[in-house]
Amino acid sequence: MGHHIIIGITVDAGLFRPHLERHFEFVMPLVYAKRAADPVPLQSSDFKIGPLTRTEILNLFSQINPRNMENEYLLVHHQIYLITLSRLKIISETTKINTTIALVDQARAYLELAVNKFGAKALIKDIVKSLQVEHNQLARLHQEYYGCRLHAYRNQLLLERIIRQLEDYPQQIATLAEQLNFAGHSELNRFFKKLTGKSISQFKKS
Repeated sequence: MGHHIIIGITVDAGLFRPHLERHFEFVMPLVYAKRAADPVPLQSSDFKIGPLTRTEILNLFSQINPRNMENEYLLVHHQIYLITLSRLKIISETTKINTTIALVDQARAYLELAVNKFGAKALIKDIVKSLQVEHNQLARLHQEYYGCRLHAYRNQLLLERIIRQLEDYPQQIATLAEQLNFAGHSELNRFFKKLTGKSISQFKKS
């Protein structure tokens, strides 16, 4: 009643306030059931999990340690990603928009989510596998609709995340590199300079 279970995670529909409803259209039947105290269970939204979800679940389980006091933080961090991923999946399953532009937009949404979660480890091949589409086809469609390569869009998303987080780690580039899953600060700096023409230190001074 008014709940939605995602990979064993229960979301209370009472958390969704009226002014936020438009962002969570897929959950509205749960919200209505919650408000009406409807005793009749709602039909769940079922879908097969893709490689992105499976990878994240395995990633979560590999990091949980009974001796670690930060398990609660880990669980919340990973659950937010899983819920957002499920939201994208539910929307795509329920809207059934079978157009090429919808496919490209879905790929971009998945890619943005992956970059925000995995940083430099966000890979287009994982998005392609999840959407069950040919890499070359998706790349061609993205170039056609958005006038740039899909890989370039991925790199732009990553660059934007680096710039946002520079404020949090102004003097700790090595820490920032670790947070964003780069091999080290040198790799981070090379990536940054390749896209901007400036090193991170030069960028901060400008």
